[in-house]
Amino acid sequence: MNYTEILVVEDDMIIASDISVHLSRLGYEIIGIATRGEDAIEQINDNMWVFYPRKMIESINKLPVNSLFDLLNKRNNSIFAKEIQFATSSLGFSFDIIFNDSDMFRSYYLKELLDPSVYIYYTR
Repeated sequence: MNYTEILVVEDDMIIASDISVHLSRLGYEIIGIATRGEDAIEQINDNMWVFYPRKMIESINKLPVNSLFDLLNKRNNSIFAKEIQFATSSLGFSFDIIFNDSDMFRSYYLKELLDPSVYIYYTR
């Protein structure tokens, strides 16, 4: 089985505990429970943080590229943008740079939604 580490972010400890137990039974390793969204940001050194998003986006990879795909992709990008805004404001960042490493669809609308100071699309 492929093990994945998960940080459970839930303000209700009873629900968080239930989620943790269920995920553990499915083979996932629970690395912790955060009861506040702010705790989903972990500083790992002086100028580096790891952000565990509080929300998930829908998988739309198997849909044909049409108006439904575009609608769901924009919704996913909106969810992703709100998570990025939460993390950057929690850390007090005021100068936003988006470095998009070949993530075309999940980041298609981020430039429009976040209006960053600098936007870089990188293709390997």
